[in-house]
Amino acid sequence: MTRYFFMMTAISVVFPSATLIAGYKAPASRITVTNYANGDIVASGIMGDARASSDNIRQLGCSISATMNSTSPEVMCFASTYSGSVGLSAACWTSNPFFIEQVKSINRYSRITFRADSQKKCTFLEVINGSSFNPMVP
Repeated sequence: MTRYFFMMTAISVVFPSATLIAGYKAPASRITVTNYANGDIVASGIMGDARASSDNIRQLGCSISATMNSTSPEVMCFASTYSGSVGLSAACWTSNPFFIEQVKSINRYSRITFRADSQKKCTFLEVINGSSFNPMVP
């Protein structure tokens, strides 16, 4: 019994937050679209929060497309939201194979952040999948 107690104590010292974060739910977030002076645009949001919005304006996602004549697939990421009464949107395109692989990992628990330069080329894409994000629901 003493051996078991010391083993459990050691585990709780090494992993003290394991029980503290179990079941953590990230607070609902809004889709954000930020325009920078250099022409770059950054958009970010959680798939489930976009789907659960009460309006028909907020949306977020990425797609992969190709045609029979394409030399490589192309990614397009998009976001739209509003601030006050002003609509904000962002979109970017790329055929970068690393971005294509990231888009393949997007699911209903994903948080997506992307950056578009002034020519609407994707220069950054981050996909975070986690149980703390709200899932998409109808």
